[in-house]
Amino acid sequence: MRAGSGPSQLWMSLRYGNTIPMRLALALAGLLFALSLLATSDGVVWFRPYARLQGSQAWQWAIVFGGNGALLVWRVLDRNVRIGLTRFINACTCALWVGYVSASVAIAGTLSPDLAGEAVLALGSIWVALRTDLTQSDRESA
Repeated sequence: MRAGSGPSQLWMSLRYGNTIPMRLALALAGLLFALSLLATSDGVVWFRPYARLQGSQAWQWAIVFGGNGALLVWRVLDRNVRIGLTRFINACTCALWVGYVSASVAIAGTLSPDLAGEAVLALGSIWVALRTDLTQSDRESA
């Protein structure tokens, strides 16, 4: 084992690491997810069970995921600190990805390998939401 690695290093990274890369990954995922729903008929077909779950169409989900992605990009690029707004956006992002994965698991009855990426995004969104305004660097990039 290398010096400085192990559980304590992981804890320090989770506690004090910068959330901007994860927020950008969540933004990119949301924007690409929205584009895939709008651009392909296959996206509409595979997304249909989830759309039916909420009584809406895939294009409505595209607006939700795309809007969330755009807000995340804005918060990363904007130099003005808006902690309350950032906290709200991060909580909505967390609810969106955790809700998506939870609904998918409820419909499928299991966490399928197809959802592995989305599950990682859900975990990342939880981390980002919990870290909002936790440290000085979080407050500076909020």
